[in-house]
Amino acid sequence: MAFVADSEQDKFHWKKAAEKLGSHWLEWHDTLPEMTERSGALTRQSARLDVAGLCAHYQQQWMTQGRYLKQEIQWEELEFKNGYWHWGHIRARMLVFCHGAFARGRKPQEVLPFHLTRGELLSIRVSNPQHMPSYIVKKKVFSIPLGGGVYRIGSTYDWNNLTPEPTEIGRESLLQHFCDLVPDAGSFEIIAHDSAIRPTVGRRRPFMGQHPEFPQLFICNGWGSKGASLAAVLIPELVSCMLHGTPVHPETDIAVYWKK
Repeated sequence: MAFVADSEQDKFHWKKAAEKLGSHWLEWHDTLPEMTERSGALTRQSARLDVAGLCAHYQQQWMTQGRYLKQEIQWEELEFKNGYWHWGHIRARMLVFCHGAFARGRKPQEVLPFHLTRGELLSIRVSNPQHMPSYIVKKKVFSIPLGGGVYRIGSTYDWNNLTPEPTEIGRESLLQHFCDLVPDAGSFEIIAHDSAIRPTVGRRRPFMGQHPEFPQLFICNGWGSKGASLAAVLIPELVSCMLHGTPVHPETDIAVYWKK
């Protein structure tokens, strides 16, 4: 992945970052590989995680094993008695709520201060992929190669319009920034335009931990746009909290919101 630097301030920032981290992690390039007259920093020892593909794989595996049920559950349908949560014929010692943006204002997470953000993505097919960098590049938007001349372009941030449908404004913004990022891309066609609501948090820290009012109920939410990278570090803390009662990181602990 490369961070394109156009301004002198950006160049200074990424040069200093490359010097601090060393070439094993980050390299400065006066001219980035496979790009024309674009300077920037190229990350090393990094990869892209296909989150949707990973989730689909595990869902299919768990369904085969009888461990996954796709079903809508209302809070009022849950009952806690004799040390277990009950829903219909299912009994569980612990529950973890991971509702994403749908949790805002709903029990038992109504006090959590979400600052939701709508984001839009484009998928395009480029006529001449040889004119595109073969790695992820980012400057205001990112361009991710998916193979077969297809690239994913994103993303927008809208805190005011939280309707789930894609917008013309979002489309034009993505196209403009993409053409500025990769001016040599040539002709392309838009094959998909997607939109979703991020469960973002004002302080940029997720919500985790044991619910202070309901026994054996845990919250895992508020991951925003950095969930794939933060989860690898923070989810083991939540698991340890559930199994051993150890505290989660104080910057993520939901208990503080019930003390106010």
